[in-house]
Amino acid sequence: MPQTDTSVRITVRTLIQRFAPVLADRGAILEKARGQHAVLDGGDWYALDLRRKMVAKKYVEPEEVESTMGLIKPFEAVRD
Repeated sequence: MPQTDTSVRITVRTLIQRFAPVLADRGAILEKARGQHAVLDGGDWYALDLRRKMVAKKYVEPEEVESTMGLIKPFEAVRD
């Protein structure tokens, strides 16, 4: 009998929605880069510090942020 994948697939958008309130409490938001030059300069995703109104971190990967915050359940997997 073939093994079935029991993980629940979630999207990157779902990840963003989950940790947006956590980042907002810390005074930051996660933004997706628009345009080729923005992607080359800071990656696909970057974090903005709302208090200082500047980029707090470049080249942010939502999956890595989510795993460090512990908001992904063990039975969930991120799909592209």
